[in-house]
Amino acid sequence: MKAMVVSPVGGRVPPTRGVIHSSLGINGTRRDLEAEEVAAYLTKLRSLVPDMPRKRKLSKLEVIQRVIEYICDLQTTLEETNIHQDTVKATTRQPLQPLLNAPTSTSSPAAVAER
Repeated sequence: MKAMVVSPVGGRVPPTRGVIHSSLGINGTRRDLEAEEVAAYLTKLRSLVPDMPRKRKLSKLEVIQRVIEYICDLQTTLEETNIHQDTVKATTRQPLQPLLNAPTSTSSPAAVAER
């Protein structure tokens, strides 16, 4: 049984296929691993974005474009929500103001003395 390495995106990827001492072999293996890692990240992005078509395969560029659009939509929604909440807070909250020339309560000593 081969050992598996946990991927940063939650899946499992096979370990390095063996250390090859020639520079071409190491670079080729490194490129293969990078390509596998990029593919794993793209798969994770596809699963996170709800509007991603599931029936047809998208190019890497299409996935990235749709992710960027989704992030922009989320940002716009968040900003609109914050503006709405700020507006609601501003209209419902009334600042405290001192009562000027307000009648005193009936239990004050001055009111009791006048009776």
